[in-house]
Parts: sequence; C-alpha cells; structure tokens
Amino acid sequence: MLTGRGGSLVDVGQFNDAERLCREVISWAEASGVASDALLAVYTLAELLWRRGALDDAADVLAGARLLEAARPAERGRRSVDFLLGMVALGRRDLVAAHDHLVVALRSRMTYGYHSRACDTICAIAVRCALGGDAITAARLFGAAQATRSALRSTPGRFGAYWAEQQAAVRATLGDAAFDAAYAEGGAFTVEEAAALALSVDHPDMAVGSRRFAA
Repeated sequence: MLTGRGGSLVDVGQFNDAERLCREVISWAEASGVASDALLAVYTLAELLWRRGALDDAADVLAGARLLEAARPAERGRRSVDFLLGMVALGRRDLVAAHDHLVVALRSRMTYGYHSRACDTICAIAVRCALGGDAITAARLFGAAQATRSALRSTPGRFGAYWAEQQAAVRATLGDAAFDAAYAEGGAFTVEEAAALALSVDHPDMAVGSRRFAA
C-alpha cells in the first residue's frame, strides 16, 4: 500500500520523493472518499515538514487528522497526532502547547502498551524540560528512555538525530559529571517510573513568571 511508502523513502533519506508521494497519496485518498486510508501518509508528511522547519504547514496537515485517527482503532491509542503536534510546538518553543499534547500522547501510549512509542514521547518531554530550564529532569528522562529502548531492543528511529542533538545540549548545560549522574539515575527507572516522572512535570502555566500569574 502506497500510504506507508513515504516512510520507507524517509528511512533511506529520500525526503523530497517522500514528501511528493505523501501528498499524492493524501490527494488520491481524499478524492476517492477514503481519506482515513492515507493516515500514515499524513503522519509522514507532517514529520517531513517538521524536519525542514515548516512548522505552520505541519500543523495545518495535522489539523484535520485527529478525526481520521479517531476513526481507526489501531491508530487511536498511539495518539500520533498529539505527539507530532507536540513536536511542532517544541519547534515553536511553545512549551504550553508542547506540554499539553505530549502529556495526552504519553498517557495513551502507556495505557495501550505502546512502550517504544512512549519512549519517543518521554524524550520529547525531556526536550520540553530542557527548554523550560530543568536540565536535570531532562537528563533523567533521556536516560530512562534509552534504558527502556535497550530492554525492548528498539532504536530511536527517525527522531534519533534530534534526540541526540537535544541530549548533547543538555550535557553542555549541566557538564559531564552532573549529566552522567542524572542520566544514570534515569537509566535505573522502569518505563512506568519514567512515564510517571514525565507526567509529574509541572505545567508551564504553573511556573514562576508564567503569564497566568502576571498582574
């Protein structure tokens, strides 16, 4: 099925061809009255747009995808739309939107047992923590996600380079010793403990200096 072919092209670095194919599949599905059949192509297109910094376009692509996702039980529990909207929000440095979307995605992925995908969400929340100034929690979450991936024998996938870049930034902020200690602490967590830590992170609106508390 062509709807998943775009992802295969992404995996081999053919980003332009992947984007073209995704758009063609989405257009065909919409014209044929089977828009939900192109959901994987929608996810891949949004990821490609995020990757090249076209954040508004990625958000537009995802805007109509929530109903399509809800109509497909196999995809509903993964909450990929919320995860990707969270990634778009991180790109915009919108910590409030990022927090809201990523918490929804993580709760669902843990509930339905999608632990590998939960690791991606935990890493995204680590980035949200780092951008919010909590580098220690970010390092713990990165360590926890890696430990779970190792146990599952899974890889960081398409977002691996981004996680590595953000993790390096956290290391630079903390210094090697503090980063390694926090990372090792997270590495001892189960995936349930890691998710609990991620979900316990305060909402940005509760932070000192938040607009919610502005006079």
